[in-house]
Amino acid sequence: MTKKNNRWIEGVGWRADTFSDRHHRKNGWDYYNRGIYLVTICTSSRRPLFGHIVGSCQAADKTTAPPRLEPTPLGAFVEQKIIDLPSFLAAKGVDMSVIEYQVMPDHIHMVLFIHKKSPQSLGAIIRGFKSACTSEYKRQHGLPSAWITEAARDQMRAAQQPSHEAAAEARPTTGVNATAAEKATAAEKATGAEKATGAEKATAAEKAAGAEKATGARPTTVVDATAAKKAAAVPFTGVVACAAPSLSQATAPKPPAGAEGMLWEQDPAGYHERILFYKGQLEAMIQYVRDNPFRYLVRKAVPQFMQRRLHVLIEGREYAAFGNMFLLKRPAKAQVFCHRWEQSPENLRLPTTERRRYESTTAFKKQREEWLSLAGQGVVLVTPGISGGEKQLKNDCLAAHLPLIHIQREPIGEYWKPERNRFEACCTGTLLILAPWQVDGDSDYAQFHNLNDIALKIAEMDVLTAQMVLRKKR
Repeated sequence: MTKKNNRWIEGVGWRADTFSDRHHRKNGWDYYNRGIYLVTICTSSRRPLFGHIVGSCQAADKTTAPPRLEPTPLGAFVEQKIIDLPSFLAAKGVDMSVIEYQVMPDHIHMVLFIHKKSPQSLGAIIRGFKSACTSEYKRQHGLPSAWITEAARDQMRAAQQPSHEAAAEARPTTGVNATAAEKATAAEKATGAEKATGAEKATAAEKAAGAEKATGARPTTVVDATAAKKAAAVPFTGVVACAAPSLSQATAPKPPAGAEGMLWEQDPAGYHERILFYKGQLEAMIQYVRDNPFRYLVRKAVPQFMQRRLHVLIEGREYAAFGNMFLLKRPAKAQVFCHRWEQSPENLRLPTTERRRYESTTAFKKQREEWLSLAGQGVVLVTPGISGGEKQLKNDCLAAHLPLIHIQREPIGEYWKPERNRFEACCTGTLLILAPWQVDGDSDYAQFHNLNDIALKIAEMDVLTAQMVLRKKR
C-alpha cells in the first residue's frame, strides 16, 4: 500500500510525499545478468527541478513546435549524465547502452540494455547515477552535502582559500569525521598527515570517534581513488559512501525555497523498473518514453479526463482508477460479456483445438453491432476485455472513442500510466480504467470470472451510488 504526507511547496502547490512499502524488484530475477529495462526515477515530492515542458500537444504540422523539455541547469546536467553513463560504466567493466531516455520536469525515463553479465547490478548502477546527480543538485543550491567524500570536502576548503595544493592533498581516507577535519588548521594540512606525531593521530581519532557517537553517523569511505585527483576540476566528484555530515548544523546554510530535502524520492525500492520479456515490448517502451512530453501537456490540458485515484470504494470493494471518473454517473451502462467458445453442446464436446470461438459466430457479429449502437447513443460499455469477443468490443470502443469502463486485473499505482491507445481514449474523456485492489479466486479462470462479476455490478450501479462514490476522496 501507499502512505502519503501532504505538504506545501512554494511555486508548486500541495504535493504528497509518497512512501511505498512494496518492493518493486522481481523475485528470482538476476539483475547482474543480460537484460533490457525501462527505468523510472522521480524527484522528491515530484518537484519540477529539471525544467518545464514547452511546445504544443496539438503539433500535428511542422509549423508548431512539438512538446519538449526546456531544461534547468540541473536538468541539463542530468541529461548529460545519462548520455555519459555507458562510457563511464565501460571503464568499470559494465557493457551497457542507453537505448532511449527522456528527462521530464519531475522524473526521468531510461531504457537501458545490459549486454552481458555485469560486475554491477542494475540497482548499483542506478544508485551511482543518482548519487552523482544529488551531489550536483546540492552544489547548485549551495547545500551542505551529508554524503560527500574527503576529496569533495577538500574542494570546499580550496574554494574558500584558493590553492592548487588543496586538490593534490586530497586522497582516499577512511574513518575521518567532518567535525575533526574542520578543526584541522591550514598548517597541518600543508605539512601533511605523514608529519603528524603519534599523539596527534590518536587525538584526531578520539575526536572522530567522539563525534561519531554523538551524531550517530558512520565514517566516510572514499571508494573511487581517481575522484580525489579530479576534485579541483569537477564539482563534487567524490563518491557517495555513507551519511557523515560535512558541516556542523550551526554553519550549514538553509536550503532555498523549493530546494529542501533530497533530490530523489525516498522510496524503499529507489527506482521503478519494467523488464522486457515479450516480443514487441521494446518498441512499446521506446514509444512510451518518447511520448512523455506529449502526455504531460495533455494531462495539463484536460485534467478532468486524467484523474488518478488510488482508493475508490464502490459498494464495499476498493479500486484504483484512472481516467474520466464521471463515466460512473452515466445512467445508462451495459456489461459486455462473451464466452470464449460457441456454446452449442456439439461444439463444447470437441477438443479445445477444434472448437469454434464465439467471436467467429454470426450471433457475436449481431450482438457486437447492438453493443456498438448502444455506445454510439451514449451508453457506457463495461468489460474486463478478457475473451476474444470482449477484447474486440474493447478495441472497437477505444478506436472510435466510444464510452467505456475497462476493468483490469493489473494494479494501478502512483506512477502507472496506460498504453498509447487507452491514453488517447482518456484524452477524449471516453475511458475510465478500474483496477480492484483484490480479485478473488485461486486461479486465472476464477479471477477472470470474478472480473466479469465486477463489471456487471459496475454496469448495474445507479446514479445516486455513483454520486456518493465521486464525493468520497481518500
